[in-house]
Order: sequence, then structure tokens, then C-alpha cells
Amino acid sequence: MQNNTLKAAILSVVMMTFSYDAFATDTVSSPYVEKGKLVLEYRGGYDSDDARSKDRKQLNKLVANYGLTDRLRPEIKAVISNNPNESAKITGFSASLRWQFLKQEEAWMTAALDGNYKPSIQSGKPDKFEFKLLLGKNLAIFSV
Repeated sequence: MQNNTLKAAILSVVMMTFSYDAFATDTVSSPYVEKGKLVLEYRGGYDSDDARSKDRKQLNKLVANYGLTDRLRPEIKAVISNNPNESAKITGFSASLRWQFLKQEEAWMTAALDGNYKPSIQSGKPDKFEFKLLLGKNLAIFSV
């Protein structure tokens, strides 16, 4: 027990000595896929800042995904904007598929590929297609 606490303390000190640029993201994804698991999410945001044009602007994301197998998980997302003095409208949507090709019991680390397709709803703008490599590892040194 004390050995694990010492390892965690040393790791924390070492990680604090490194300095990285800060960046923000709206979600953090893990590579894990669970068969039969349905996830419904609502992600909302509300602006109130110095720019009057942005005050009371709302951005809402509705997300649904389902584990078809223990390795495949499709997902759909709708983005709804609600500007001040305007009706809410769908401003984007996307579809993605996550494929967990390595499980932790098969290799040292869990790994998955996430493919995402976002069709453009504005003329003159291209559709987007992106791939992400997701990695995960459960570490016993952080268990309570």
C-alpha cells in the first residue's frame, strides 16, 4: 500500500515539472466499447461575455451511441443553436463509428479507431471526415 502511494507521489512530482501549452476540448473520449450499452448525452453551453452579440447564445448538442458488439459502437450527434431573438435551429450533425481493435486483456493497452463524418450544411463549405486513435490503460496504482 505504501509502495503504491510512494509511486503515485513520485509520478505526480515528475509530471508537474513538465510544462505544456494549454488547450481546451469539449469532450474526452475513451477507447472502451461495451456491447448493449446505450448512451444518451446532452451537452449545453450558454454565452455571457463582453461581446453583446454573443450574450444569451446557446449551443446544444444531443448525442446517442450504442454498443452493437463488444468492439463496434456507432454514434450520432445533432448540434442545435439558439441565438438571441431567433428560433432554435439545427446547425450541424455528424455520424461516427468506433472500432475497439485491442482490448486490455489482449495487449498492454486498449486501442480504438474513431471515424467521424460531418456533412456541411452550408453551401460552399466541404464535408469533414476525421480519424482518431484512442488509447487507454487502467493503472492499479491509482485505485482506492
